[in-house]
Amino acid sequence: MVCSTAGLLTLLLFGNDYLWSMSAVDALSGSTAKRNGPLDEKDERLSRWQNRWETSMLGWHRTDVNPTLLQYGHEIIPNFMVDRDSSSSTCEDGANNSDRIRSNSATTTEESDIHNNNKNKGIRVLVPLCGKTVDMAFLAQQPSVTEVVGVDGIRKALDEFASEHPEQGWTNEPHVDTTATTATTNEKDGSALFETIMGTDIRLLKGDFMELDTEVAGGRFEAVLDRASIVAIRPELREAYVATMGRLLQPGGKALIITIDKRQASNAQAMAKGPPFSVNETEIRRWYEMADWVESVTLLGEENLFETEPPERNEQFLQDGVTSMFEMVFLIQAKQ
Repeated sequence: MVCSTAGLLTLLLFGNDYLWSMSAVDALSGSTAKRNGPLDEKDERLSRWQNRWETSMLGWHRTDVNPTLLQYGHEIIPNFMVDRDSSSSTCEDGANNSDRIRSNSATTTEESDIHNNNKNKGIRVLVPLCGKTVDMAFLAQQPSVTEVVGVDGIRKALDEFASEHPEQGWTNEPHVDTTATTATTNEKDGSALFETIMGTDIRLLKGDFMELDTEVAGGRFEAVLDRASIVAIRPELREAYVATMGRLLQPGGKALIITIDKRQASNAQAMAKGPPFSVNETEIRRWYEMADWVESVTLLGEENLFETEPPERNEQFLQDGVTSMFEMVFLIQAKQ
C-alpha cells in the first residue's frame, strides 16, 4: 500500500536547477586535506545552497511530517506512534492514516510511565543532510527514541531548526559566532570539522557527512532515516556514502532509504541529470548488498510520482525528457 500523497520528494524548480531538500549535497567530498575546519559555505560546492538559505528560497521544505515517514517509520522505530494531527494523507484504499494509528501523546499516568521507560531503553536516530526538517522533531517525540542527530553543511538550516524548536532547550545559542559553539576536533590534523548545537534529545552537527564518525556523533545509531540523501549525492560518492552509513549504524540496526527511479526518458542526459540522481533498485542492491555490514535489502514500496505529484513539480523533468519516475522505499538491515 502506497500513499497517494507525494512522500519525501517535495521539489521546487528554480531556473534550470532542482532545489533539493539536501542542502549540503555537494559538500560530500570525503576530503579534509586542504582545509582547517568545516567546509566553507562560500565554497563552490555549498555556495548555491547557502544563497538559497540566505534568501529563504526553501520551496522543498515541508512544514508537516513527511507521509513516507508516517507510513514506514514503524520499520525502523520500535513502538512507532503517529500524531493524528500529522496524518491527513489519504492512501490508495481511501482510508485516512489516522484510522490506522495511535496518538503519540500519553493520556494516563500508566502511559506516561511506559513512555519514560521506553525513552530510558531507547534508540538513537541519524538523519543525514537534514536541513531543518520537522521530521527530526517528530522522531524525537517517539517514546522509544532517546536522541536524533541531524547533519547538514549549511549553518543557517540548523540555526532555523533550533529557533523553530525552542522546546529543545538548546545549550548553545543557535545564532552565536561559530567560535562560541561546541566544535569537534579531527585527530588527523587538529582541525574542528564539526560544529554542534545540543538540545534535550536532538543534536545538530554542521559539517561534511562523509567525515562523520562515532566520536563526533556520540556513538552509533540503531536507526537511520535517509530522506532521499543517496539520490542527492554525486554517483561517484555512493560507495563512500554507504561505507559512512556502515560505520555509524549499530550492528542489527536498520535504515529507511528513499530514492527516485527515473524509469523512462527520451534521452540519456535526462536519466543522468541530477540532483536528484536516479537510483533504482538495482543500484541500491549493488551498493548495499556488496557491503560486508549489510544483512538484507528489502523493497518496501513505490509510488508513481507523475501520478501523485502536482504537474508543476514534474514540469522540468518532462522538459528534460523524463517520462516515468517513481519514488522507492527500501529497508536496509545491518548484520548483528
